[in-house]
Amino acid sequence: MANMEYQMRLYASSKQISHSRFWCKMNDMNRTSPDSLYNQCKVFVAEHITLVDSLVGFPSDIAHEILHKIIQSGMLKRHRLNLASLTVLRLFCDAYSDVVLTSLNLGKQYTLLGKYLEHFQLFKQLKALDLTNCCISSDVEYLNYITELPCLQCLILKNNQLTDVSIQKLTMTYRFHKSTSPLSILDLSDNCTLTKEALKYLKCFSSLCALDLSGTSISVSY
Repeated sequence: MANMEYQMRLYASSKQISHSRFWCKMNDMNRTSPDSLYNQCKVFVAEHITLVDSLVGFPSDIAHEILHKIIQSGMLKRHRLNLASLTVLRLFCDAYSDVVLTSLNLGKQYTLLGKYLEHFQLFKQLKALDLTNCCISSDVEYLNYITELPCLQCLILKNNQLTDVSIQKLTMTYRFHKSTSPLSILDLSDNCTLTKEALKYLKCFSSLCALDLSGTSISVSY
C-alpha cells in the first residue's frame, strides 16, 4: 500500500514537471515567434516610403506608426537629410499638416536654416516660429518663408539684422493683397537699426496684441 502511494506521488510529480516544461517551451516560442503580418507590412512600407505617391486618406494612427519606423531607421537624421527625406516629409505634411509640426524653434541655428530651408518650408501649419539670432536681414528667401505660413500666430525675430526694408518686405504680401494675418505676437527686439518707419508697415497685422520693440531705434511713448 505504501509503495503504491509512493508511485502515485512520483507520477503526479512527473506530470507537474512536464506541465512546467510545456509552458516554458510555449513562452520560448512566443518570444522567438516571427513578427505579425501587420508589423511586417509597416516595416515594408517604411523601407519603401519613397515609392508611395500619397498618404491622403490613409489612417493617421497607422501613418504615425510608419513614421516612427522611418525615424528609427535614421532617414530623418540631420546628416541624412536629402531628396529622399524631403519626399518623405512632403508625404506626411501633405496628408497630416495640422498635426505634424505646429511649433518650431530655430534660434541661433542660422546654418541649419540656410541648409535645410526647403525642408522647413513644408511645415505650412506652424503656429509659432522662433528665429532668434539667425542673421536675418533683408534676405527675400527667408522673409518669403515666413510670409508663406498662413497659420502663424507667434513670430520671434529677436536679435537679427532687420531693417525698415526688411519689415517692408515681410509685410508686402499682406499689404498688397489686403489679406489678414493671424499673427498676434511679434518680437522684433534687439534689431537696433529698426526705426519708426517700420511701424507703418506693421499696421497690416490687425490681430497683433503683443509687440516687443525693445533694443531698437524706436522709442515708444505712453
